[in-house]
Amino acid sequence: MLFRTRFDSDNLNPPPTDMSKLASEARSPFQNRLATATLPPPGNEHFIARRALWRTPGSNPPCPTEPNASRKRLEALLAQPDALEDDGVWDAGVNRVWDGLIAGARLKHRLPLALVLKILLAGWIQEGTWPRGAVVPESDDEVTLSEVIEHMPLSSTATPTLTMQASRDDTSRSAVVREA
Repeated sequence: MLFRTRFDSDNLNPPPTDMSKLASEARSPFQNRLATATLPPPGNEHFIARRALWRTPGSNPPCPTEPNASRKRLEALLAQPDALEDDGVWDAGVNRVWDGLIAGARLKHRLPLALVLKILLAGWIQEGTWPRGAVVPESDDEVTLSEVIEHMPLSSTATPTLTMQASRDDTSRSAVVREA
């Protein structure tokens, strides 16, 4: 059983997880590492430590599995042109996999991450979270300041200014673009 709590916009910290409740159930390698780890209090150091745990490969990495009939059918459905926005493709079975993923159910068979992402995107389109016809950018990790300024709605007299903000310990900095 997966323990979920509703999102609370007033408290952005995740609720503490009672790891003893998970002990009797099958846990992922990450959950096992997390249960035995000593993490710093919430903040940057907590994020960095938890991320390091997440990125640590497990002792028994999963072996790739041969595609079964269900996976082949999903791949064929989602390989069609405009499949992510096609209601027929959605009703042909993608909706059932989406419902299971969103409910936190375990998959009966492993699916490649690329296929899972297509299913999630199709679900977001169906529920209206992702607009129909929107294009997925390749990456937003390499956005330049000039690209940000180019797409900013500025008045004809406004000039953007760039200011650097540093934290108190001066270990991290962030750029802020404001209208002058």
